[in-house]
Amino acid sequence: MAQQAEDEVASGKLTHDQAVDRVRNLIHAMRYGQGEYLILTAMDGTAIAHGGNPKQEGEQRIGVKDANGKLLTVAMIDAARHECHQRRGSLHL
Repeated sequence: MAQQAEDEVASGKLTHDQAVDRVRNLIHAMRYGQGEYLILTAMDGTAIAHGGNPKQEGEQRIGVKDANGKLLTVAMIDAARHECHQRRGSLHL
């Protein structure tokens, strides 16, 4: 979904803002498991899309901790970097 939006920006079919809005709207509508939701976070920790609470979009979430005190956003960013490195890919947004 994000790759398709990125491709449409590259081809001139969408602006970057239109692509972000499209992905954000899709994330707002998605649920998995028993009502869990997705969060799309930029590599700097800014929430781009928050399926559970759209009011948090645009907020810096680098200091958010889970119930055990682990820095949740930092862990997600580290996992994304590791996965990207393993696949020799690139990270966007």
